[in-house]
Amino acid sequence: MAYFVLMYYGHSISSPSVTLPAKITLFVYIVQGGRIPVRWTAPEAIAYRRFTSASDVWSYGVVAWEVWSYGEHPYWNWANDDVISVVNAGFRLPPPMVPHTHTHTKLSYTKAVALAS
Repeated sequence: MAYFVLMYYGHSISSPSVTLPAKITLFVYIVQGGRIPVRWTAPEAIAYRRFTSASDVWSYGVVAWEVWSYGEHPYWNWANDDVISVVNAGFRLPPPMVPHTHTHTKLSYTKAVALAS
């Protein structure tokens, strides 16, 4: 069973934007025991079992890679121990094999939607 503990780091960010809260507090999640999804977890989160917004960005990147790879399994059929060792050695997932025009169309649509709202 995993136990989650919130730790306050004392950092805060002030935002002049009206769409964001006036003050955002940064938290770190620490996991003791339990299992973690190795293929989607940042190397520092695996090593220290500390999850931050930076490790969330890593996980989002792996999920985005899966989407752009049309559901391909990250790190293919490698064992979890192999994934940990090669990622710690500097290996990163290769760019997905997506045709340039397809990528450009999706990114252009995303930009157009963002500008319209």
